[in-house]
Amino acid sequence: MRAGRRAPLLRAASAAQLLESCEGARTPALALARHAGLLTQREREVAALAASGLPSRLIAARLVLSSRTVENHLQRLYGKLGVTGRAELAAVLGGGEN
Repeated sequence: MRAGRRAPLLRAASAAQLLESCEGARTPALALARHAGLLTQREREVAALAASGLPSRLIAARLVLSSRTVENHLQRLYGKLGVTGRAELAAVLGGGEN
């Protein structure tokens, strides 16, 4: 593993340990931490914005990307998280049972 990828994974592991010790804690940031090893940093950014209800064009403007690139990120992260759209993504990041 490259040294540059080790620190984020260690932070994610620490966040996961804290989550387990805080019974009932549910936030979008904690939900993203649970999936940190699966998603790239950019996918996590897009996921958080999409789950908050922003349309692709506004996500694109905020992250200085094209709308098509945002849609590509969404499709990849849907596959990684096993969801089929924004509603399921919001449920997963909102602490749902998925």
